[in-house]
Amino acid sequence: MELNLARVKFWVPGATAALLAAVRRWQESEVPVTFAGIEECEALCYFQRMDVVTLLGIELPEHFHRHSGTSRFVEVKEIGASVMTYTDALPDEIARCIVPNPEHVDARMLATYIMGEIINNCRQHSRGPGFVSAQVYPQKGEVRIGVADAGIGLRESFRRTRSPHYRPE
Repeated sequence: MELNLARVKFWVPGATAALLAAVRRWQESEVPVTFAGIEECEALCYFQRMDVVTLLGIELPEHFHRHSGTSRFVEVKEIGASVMTYTDALPDEIARCIVPNPEHVDARMLATYIMGEIINNCRQHSRGPGFVSAQVYPQKGEVRIGVADAGIGLRESFRRTRSPHYRPE
């Protein structure tokens, strides 16, 4: 499978997480994946900064200065049942990004809880690769959170675990 990234202009957290999950699933299924046009990609520096290039398994020199993005973004992180890099700090890291004002304690606690539940659902039910990231766009008043996995899905997870929530339909 060849993916041509030459025409990619923008970073979108959800689409990027979905792309990474699909690529990781193909790689785990031993489908050969190659990348074309990466050096022509307008979003290359951003993809490198967000660790997308590294997670795709591409080695390229970085021609920029890395800085902390905790107040504006959270680099893409891999999540999933087989990933041991996940820590309980990840939901809080995302919450601090999307609710940066420490005075908004209730909003930050709620964001931490929600992100923890989403990440844990991905880890527990997907049985496959997953990715998460977040970015704040203060000028637009937007927050974008991307969470995607290429796993078996909730219904199949419920079937396999004989959950009382499983419904064949």
